[in-house]
Amino acid sequence: MAYLVLRPIFNVQTDKIEAYAVVYRETKMLETEENDETVAKAISAIFSTPVGEQLLNNKPAFITFTEQLLRANVACLFSKEKLIIRVDDELTIQSSLLNNIQNLRQEGYTL
Repeated sequence: MAYLVLRPIFNVQTDKIEAYAVVYRETKMLETEENDETVAKAISAIFSTPVGEQLLNNKPAFITFTEQLLRANVACLFSKEKLIIRVDDELTIQSSLLNNIQNLRQEGYTL
C-alpha cells in the first residue's frame, strides 16, 4: 500500500495555503526514506492524474528530488509553474550536479 501526503504550506501574513509539500510513502519503507522510484511515483500521481490536479487546487507542489532525478532532468517533464524542486539538504552537491541545478533554474524552475 502507498500513501500520498499533501502538507499545506501557508503564507503567514494571509494565513492562506500557498503550496503543498508532497510526500509519497510505501508502507514497507521507513518513514524518512525516499528513493528515485517513490519520488517519481509522487510526481506522476500529482501531475499526471486529474485527482492529483484537484488535490493541489491550482497550487504549486514542493517535491524533494533525489540526486538521480536531478541528473536525469526529470523536472523538465513537468510544468515549471506547478513544480517547486526541493533539493535534499543532506545531498552532497558536486560540480556536475550543480550544473544540472543551475540549468533548471535558468529554465525557470523554482528551487
